[in-house]
Amino acid sequence: MLSKGVMQKYQHEKPRFITKETHLCGVTHAQWVTKHSGQYALLSGGEDGCVRLWNPMWSSKEPSNGQKITEAHSDVGYFSVGDPFKNEHDLVIGDSSGEVTIYTGLLNHL
Repeated sequence: MLSKGVMQKYQHEKPRFITKETHLCGVTHAQWVTKHSGQYALLSGGEDGCVRLWNPMWSSKEPSNGQKITEAHSDVGYFSVGDPFKNEHDLVIGDSSGEVTIYTGLLNHL
């Protein structure tokens, strides 16, 4: 099916934290998650410092698609979504300033 071309294109905003030493990476991590309704959603973290939630059933042009779930103090280096059945934290974000932020209860509204 790759011959059909791009189905959706999701994009973060321009980077907020630009210095002379910055090496831009774009989207640094993406992960599929299952919503409480059983539908899939895509989380992505990027150089705009945000972790965003994308609904693959909606158009990428839909204004509410790509809503900001949270914002780090610097660009997102990596994030991890925990398993609630293993009593793990909902979301852990590591940003390029070296800060790690842990969230619990953040993804309950999915």
